[in-house]
Amino acid sequence: MSPFFLELPPLSSTEPINYNDKIVLMGSCFVEHIGNMLGYHKFQTLSNPFGIIFHPLPTVQLLDRVLRNEPFTEGDIFNHSDLWQSFETHSSFSSSNPAELLEKLNKSLEHTHLFLKESNYLFITLGTAWGYQHTSSENIVANCHRVSRQEFDKKLASSEEIEARLKDIVQKLLFFNPFLNIVFTVSPVRHTKDGIVENNRSKANLITAIHNLTQKYERTEYYPAYELVIDCLRDYRFYTADLVHPNDQAVMYIWNHFSKTYLHQEETQSIIKATNEIQRGLAHRPMHPESEAYQKFKASLIQKITLLQQRYPFMQF
Repeated sequence: MSPFFLELPPLSSTEPINYNDKIVLMGSCFVEHIGNMLGYHKFQTLSNPFGIIFHPLPTVQLLDRVLRNEPFTEGDIFNHSDLWQSFETHSSFSSSNPAELLEKLNKSLEHTHLFLKESNYLFITLGTAWGYQHTSSENIVANCHRVSRQEFDKKLASSEEIEARLKDIVQKLLFFNPFLNIVFTVSPVRHTKDGIVENNRSKANLITAIHNLTQKYERTEYYPAYELVIDCLRDYRFYTADLVHPNDQAVMYIWNHFSKTYLHQEETQSIIKATNEIQRGLAHRPMHPESEAYQKFKASLIQKITLLQQRYPFMQF
């Protein structure tokens, strides 16, 4: 044990992830960072197909729609400030043309449905139990899209409500894909706009609901991204300037822990090393691109990519 900080040793998964697996990630902070790292190393991932979502209830609602493959219709979108949007998705799904937005939403829906059917892992990161209930529909929205605050009631979802909704979607997910492993995480990002005390209440409800749920289903588990940042990296040097979001150093700490947990097979680690070398080679900007040395470097890089793509045709660099 380190004499300077608390450690949380990784527990190697009995069903490790390899390059033949497909991985879906949905939610907030953890999804963005780990999803990007998995993508950088060319794993087969689908990360936040409907944008960042912080609250468990809209996440469950979207997953339920995906499983049913129920298309978005005109009744699921609205116009505000000359933009068409949906309360079910992130603001990145917006358009001045309603037909264009529906096409984008339904393409993502169809792709997610098919990808999830073949996936081995689904990571769901929950950010907050505080949500905004639209008064007309009584649904907790994924995003308010700058609609007037008067149209919403702010509510704290209880651990019991969260657990019940997660239980329902887990049952549906495992019926849809019996080979799916479902991993829940809680975002370590503090929602300080809600208040420090209020944020802790929120995180407590999320953690309680997840732990109760994962005690009941074999193919569900909890990954301690929250604890790695809050308890192990509790110095502010591991945060960005806003003192809320983990910085690059913290992300790498979590990635290394995550790798030892889920990517620990020797073959997987060797491919990760190879993709990292290729990515660094592609990022290299030579001072003399016409030189013989650089031409040899370029030829070697192309050969490495070709060999890797022969083994894993889905990889694109």
